[in-house]
Amino acid sequence: MASLISEESSKPNNFWCWLLILYPFLMSFTGIELEYIFIAALQLAASMIFITLDRRALANAGLRSPHPLWGILFFPVYLWKRENILGRRWKPMFLIFTGAYTLYLALIFPYLSSIRIL
Repeated sequence: MASLISEESSKPNNFWCWLLILYPFLMSFTGIELEYIFIAALQLAASMIFITLDRRALANAGLRSPHPLWGILFFPVYLWKRENILGRRWKPMFLIFTGAYTLYLALIFPYLSSIRIL
């Protein structure tokens, strides 16, 4: 199988993708108490901005990027496709996100009954 990274492409800037991965966790540990619906809207807006900036960083490196709807509808697929485009066999961003999200859910599971939806 041929490499998906061409010879003329440069290394992409992963800053926006890492920020996209870490943003939900950073927001949850700030201690700011907001309505759940507001947090969901803020998360969606931040995701759309970070996905747009990540796609731009990939384009500047001469690479194609996954469709933006993957990042909004099902974020782990966006990460998986991004790692495939970069030609990585070991999917570090996908694995770190999955592990961090699993740990996060394990930590908040005892408190889920006290979360206000509306």
